[in-house]
Amino acid sequence: MSWKSKASCYPVEGEGSMETPAEFVRSYGAIVDALTATILNAEAGINWLRVQPPDLEQVRRVLNGIADDGMRVGEIVVRLRASMKRFPRADNAVDPGADISDVA
Repeated sequence: MSWKSKASCYPVEGEGSMETPAEFVRSYGAIVDALTATILNAEAGINWLRVQPPDLEQVRRVLNGIADDGMRVGEIVVRLRASMKRFPRADNAVDPGADISDVA
């Protein structure tokens, strides 16, 4: 049995933009859920490989779930980055691409 993330609770790419802080928080929650599912599924897969004989069908299912969760996280991160580019930076915000000497 694999652990499922709550992917259906969160909007997918193209369903709308993230214009409010609440939408950013939901996206953060979706990332945490998908990463948690990935870790739990990987641990389950390792356990199924330890069984003699290994349950390869269960391992296959879990690997598919891990791949799905990874794709989900990627979609959310892409959407977050696109939304962040629309918001103006605060005057005191640090540019992550700037030289460290520019910050000090």
